[in-house]
Amino acid sequence: MFTKFVVIEGVDGSGKSTQCELLQAELDWRKLDYQFLHLPRMCGYAGEMIAEFLRGDYGGLFEVHPKLVGLLFALDRLDLSPWIESTLQTSWLIMDRYIYSNIAFQAAKLPPGSPSSQLREWLLSLEYLEFKLRVPDICIYLDVPWPHVRDQLETRRINKDRDYLNGKDDIHESDMGFQRRVCEEYLSLSSYLKASAPFSDKSDFHIVQCYDGDRDNGVLKSKEEIHAVIKSLVFGD
Repeated sequence: MFTKFVVIEGVDGSGKSTQCELLQAELDWRKLDYQFLHLPRMCGYAGEMIAEFLRGDYGGLFEVHPKLVGLLFALDRLDLSPWIESTLQTSWLIMDRYIYSNIAFQAAKLPPGSPSSQLREWLLSLEYLEFKLRVPDICIYLDVPWPHVRDQLETRRINKDRDYLNGKDDIHESDMGFQRRVCEEYLSLSSYLKASAPFSDKSDFHIVQCYDGDRDNGVLKSKEEIHAVIKSLVFGD
């Protein structure tokens, strides 16, 4: 049976959930079996520690070494790996975030001027070589205008309704400068995967421009327009 592993990536507030829902609706329409999962999970040993980290229980955003944080997120996927392999035997798998979000978010925490290539290679080797995690068939990054991201994150902070935070701020979402650096790391990662990454032959990584104009002042495209591009990439039609 033909199946496909599709990952939707993006910074916090980029509309990943909406596009995942539209993609699931398309799979329903095509009568294809699928599973959907949002990462990180906030359960299990690694997941519970991730939730504690995001609440700030281990210190501020830049007080925990990014390798340690990256290891936590990778361990969450390692625990999930048998389920991923089993699922892809019979169903498509749509995932909201995967390995590349780990690279972008951790590299964004490095001090200014620090090269991120070593951390990228370490995380890629950890997850793909050491943990032998499945490489996605296609990964799509939603490149959205910065004002939209900022507005979405401000709204989230006002309307805290996520259980894992226990009423606290998510330390990833509360630092706008950090989120901006994550955007830059995703874009840099795309170039790296195409040019020099050891897994470049397996990494089908696409950037979907979700705005008209430029990234700093552009107008966000409609969710239907963005979905049309994603649908073309995933199904080739």
